[in-house]
Amino acid sequence: MLKKSVSIAAKLYYRFKNGFNNALVYFLTSKPVKKFAAKYPKVYTFLLHRFLLNEFTQLPLTLLLLSFIANLLLLEEIVEAFMGNPLIVMTDQYFVKLMYSLRVEWIAGFFYYFTILGSFWGVVSIAIFSTVIFVITKHKTYILPVWIALLGTQFTVQMSKNYFHRIRPLNFSYYPETSFSFPSGHATVSVAFYGVLFYAIIRSRKLYASKFRWMIAALVFIGLLGFSRLYLCVHYVSDVMAGYSLGLLWMLLAISMREWVIHREKKKLNGYQLKNENRR
Repeated sequence: MLKKSVSIAAKLYYRFKNGFNNALVYFLTSKPVKKFAAKYPKVYTFLLHRFLLNEFTQLPLTLLLLSFIANLLLLEEIVEAFMGNPLIVMTDQYFVKLMYSLRVEWIAGFFYYFTILGSFWGVVSIAIFSTVIFVITKHKTYILPVWIALLGTQFTVQMSKNYFHRIRPLNFSYYPETSFSFPSGHATVSVAFYGVLFYAIIRSRKLYASKFRWMIAALVFIGLLGFSRLYLCVHYVSDVMAGYSLGLLWMLLAISMREWVIHREKKKLNGYQLKNENRR
């Protein structure tokens, strides 16, 4: 079943890629575009590079920046909705009561230990361990993104918690938490920090089938870590959703920085090789 799903996903990807390339070629060869290129060659070249797939600074970076802006706006919308819309508060209260009524002791116990993976010391321990692994395996370019995602999320989450001062659903919580509720630090870390780690694994895989499996694993893990906070009734739904949005911002920033460093190193290497060839 999984192999069949991977095969279908790969076929859809190649169809999309070929279709996108054909549509792009058709668009670029149209008369209006040719006239625009002749009149504004520099602007045309700049816009053209935004849609190419040859380098990270082209279409991939464009999509990352657009995603970053979109999620920043989404986070702002969530905060505004939470602050001014009573429907959000009512939905949060309803979901907390629902999770409390569905609580099963052994499931709650599992999530209690599972959620430690998103705690401060749990994440710091994994970050240190990951750093050592990256050094040993000579993948040092992942070290900075990992720590940017970790430290960035910790700073923004604590700032946000102290700014909004939202009280947790203490009457329904599985265990006591002393910090404020909004946004969820565990949800933020699950996307930002663990997202970067999964990105490192996915980038190291050569087969698309393996990449796809790790992508599914990443989505399941992130979903479970966020859901664990809801099941244990230590957060509201809006806390987790805001945490996911905030985490996605830091993940995109960390990944973009790593890809930019790789791109810069490749350009330096190519320039060095070109100089050596010219000297010969």
